[in-house]
Amino acid sequence: YHNELLSLVLRTVYSVIDSIPPHNFHEIILIDDGSDLEQFFELKEIDPLIKTFSVKVDHIRFEENKGLIYSRRFGCVRATGDVVLVLDSHMEVKSGFLEPLLAITDKNYKTVVAPIIYFAEN
Repeated sequence: YHNELLSLVLRTVYSVIDSIPPHNFHEIILIDDGSDLEQFFELKEIDPLIKTFSVKVDHIRFEENKGLIYSRRFGCVRATGDVVLVLDSHMEVKSGFLEPLLAITDKNYKTVVAPIIYFAEN
């Protein structure tokens, strides 16, 4: 994430924790891509909140913005699970979203899959 509201980051994390069955869950890696902590000061509060989560959360903060692709690649390299799921920090997932994706990757571990993303309308 970069210059996101803390509430949006937490909403994404909570939706992931609530939607992924424990047997499919390994870790969450949060990367702050050099957010402006003067403007988004509430992001300073994320570390104490992470400690209250029921799952392993690794929080990495870059001092300067390195860009979306660099940050995603950094997280993928650091990941220790069998499957890597990359999400933006302002997304919310629902129960059952992961299983169809895993069914595809189970057939070929080199497969890259992406969910259909629906946008909320007013």
